[in-house]
Amino acid sequence: MINSESDPSAPKEWENIVAASVIGTLSLITLSAYILVIVILFRNLKTFAKNSYYTLALSLAFSDSTMLALFLFYSVPCTLLHKRIFGDTFDLAMGVICNVVYFAGLTCMSLTAINRYWAVCRFASYARVYSTRNVVILLCFIWLVGIISGTFQALPCCSLHYFYDEFTYGYDMELWGNHYYIWYDEKTWRSVSLYNQGSSLLY
Repeated sequence: MINSESDPSAPKEWENIVAASVIGTLSLITLSAYILVIVILFRNLKTFAKNSYYTLALSLAFSDSTMLALFLFYSVPCTLLHKRIFGDTFDLAMGVICNVVYFAGLTCMSLTAINRYWAVCRFASYARVYSTRNVVILLCFIWLVGIISGTFQALPCCSLHYFYDEFTYGYDMELWGNHYYIWYDEKTWRSVSLYNQGSSLLY
């Protein structure tokens, strides 16, 4: 663990413990709730499969659970020990996974908003539009967006790392590709947020 006396900018040991405790507690509580959702959906798969909303909800629960698991089982130890516990290469892989599920989750949120709009405002054509075949296509699209967006973080010009000094994932701004990636991330998030807010007004 880095001593705060030798590096004044580094968090103190008690700050690492507090941060790790907060991250771990919140991640564990939320992850437990998501696991319960996934278990219930799988145990009643035939019932829930009749409505495409629950299929999208399952996809979103999986992406969010993966993100929470990263924080709980990787970020918390890194914060406590004040280092990347398995080295930079492993940390890079965690960054790729983080971005894959992050962008898959954003895409799923947008498509779920469209699904709810269609169910409320165009219910007559809901079953036809959200047929089993079309839902499978949507799921493939969701994870394709996530995989393509996340895989960029494996390129030499980009990388997403867990910064244990700041207790969060972030882009290495010494790499030129991340300047463009942050722009893409920001625009995507704002577009999804604005769309979801607009869609909620129609319900």
